Formats: sequence, structure tokens, C-alpha cells
Amino acid sequence: MFGGADPEDQRKVKFVTEADINKARERAVEELEASFEEEVQKQLGNGERTIIESVEKNIVSSEASNKTGDKVDGFSYTVVQKVKLISFNENDVVQLAESAMEKEIEPGYFLDQDFTISFRKGIPDFERKEMAMDIEVKAKAIPSIDENKVKEGIAGKSEEEIKNFLADFEEINKAEVSFDPIWLKKIPITKEKVTVKVREE
Repeated sequence: MFGGADPEDQRKVKFVTEADINKARERAVEELEASFEEEVQKQLGNGERTIIESVEKNIVSSEASNKTGDKVDGFSYTVVQKVKLISFNENDVVQLAESAMEKEIEPGYFLDQDFTISFRKGIPDFERKEMAMDIEVKAKAIPSIDENKVKEGIAGKSEEEIKNFLADFEEINKAEVSFDPIWLKKIPITKEKVTVKVREE
């Protein structure tokens, strides 16, 4: 990775002083730091990511294009930084987390696919090319409902009979019944004409 001096500074300089070189180096390092994360992401492949706080970086060289005392209209300053990191495929981590969560879910529940994963910390082992990660997962477990059983149970029933039937399902907090066309008073006897929608709240 490289950084350079500010063009504004280049136009002002006539004789290079030690202060000019120090200021140019400071600015070059600041620019390098400001673009660091973006530059790292550019080097990663599709679907790859890293934990930026775990990246090891060292400035291996820095040099001004001119030395103290030179008479110039401007000069440049170059900083070279060596970066070492361990990347991983985000989808692989997501699948591992999903598999681990599914093992913890009680029977009769399923994992809501709308879950989030935050990569909080990474401890790299560059010799072994491994990284221990601290991740936070937020997910919901939703009760499984046998829709066919519900359809069979409400077929041919009135709205009141349907509500009484659904009241026996502990996993159902609230039930809404609608008829189409609206003049119907009972659910059709044929379950294929019945639609059941489960919504998590």
C-alpha cells in the first residue's frame, strides 16, 4: 500500500526543510490509514472478508523524493506498508452458525432464516493460517405448525368453530379468519380450497 504528500504542500515548497519532510510523512501515513479498510477489501475475492481489527500492518519503507535543502517547486513522499491478514468465506461461517443454532432448537420449532451475524473480534494465527473469531448471532426460533392438520381441522367449520379449534394450539397466539367471497359463513369442506398463512410476530 502506498501514500503520498498533499498537492497543496507541493505548490508551497521552495526549499525542502526537515519540517516539510516530517509533515509530508505524517500526511502520507494519515492518507494510508484513511484508505486502509477500503484497500484491504479490494484485495479480497468475491464472498471473502476479514475482520479488519485482526489485520497486521507494518510500514516497511518511507521516502521523500528530495532531501533537506533541495530547491524544488514540490516533492512527493511515499510510504510502503506491508499487510498480513487471514480471510474467510462469509457464507461458510453463516452455514456453520446456522447448523449450530439448529442443533440448539427445541423440537417443534424451526429457525427463522432472517437472522443476523456480527463479526466482533478475530485472533489470527498466521503460522497455522487460522483465525479464532468472536461472532454475535441474533436469530428467532418459530413454532412449527402442521398446515395440513390445520386445514383438515377447519374445513367445513364456521368462524367461531375455527377459533375454538385453533385455541388448542399453544404455538398460535392469534388467529384471523377471512372468507372469500365474503358472504360465505363456513370454510369450504375441501381442504385444497383452504389457505393457511403463518406469520411470526
